[in-house]
Amino acid sequence: MKTPTGKKPVSVTPGPTPKTSKSGKNEGRYTWLVDVLDADQNPKGHPDYDPRTLFIPSSAWTKEFSPFEKQYWEIKSKLYDTIVFFKKGKFYELYEDDARIGHQEFDLKLTDRVNMSMVGVPESSLDMWASQFIAKGYKIARVDQAETALGKEMREKGTKGSKEDKIIRRELACVLTGGTLVDEAMLQDDMSTYCVAIKAS
Repeated sequence: MKTPTGKKPVSVTPGPTPKTSKSGKNEGRYTWLVDVLDADQNPKGHPDYDPRTLFIPSSAWTKEFSPFEKQYWEIKSKLYDTIVFFKKGKFYELYEDDARIGHQEFDLKLTDRVNMSMVGVPESSLDMWASQFIAKGYKIARVDQAETALGKEMREKGTKGSKEDKIIRRELACVLTGGTLVDEAMLQDDMSTYCVAIKAS
């Protein structure tokens, strides 16, 4: 399958089969990322497979994820075919397959964050990196922090919230493709992209 630019996206090398420690926690990739299924549990290659979604078993939500990971995968599972730039402090971070794409395409330094592979870019260079990914034919999504660290502290005062309430709230800000870029700072001279509109009569 070719991207809107006519280039074939880079294939991502699958991660290692997860190993289980004595405590029972995965030491490698999550098992559900080894053989990917869509939200309806269709495998890749199935005629009804939806590449936009990702199936995550209920056990992951209840046993595997930290509050931060729950926040991330809640968004990523609905944007599985999109490179998600996830705001964390002064950086935008990419995780798992997105991180591997960033490493393979642009040689971004690949590291591990607990149970996820990660690459990061400074927030000041987001537009440049987003345009680089889009020029290669990828869709990108930007997830921003919906509150400051101070706002989080004020929200927590006098409450006994859950662990999920104790992390900075984040939300999807936008999804960008080659056909929807309007910001001049993100457009490149060699980008040849098209946007089609269909009107029902």
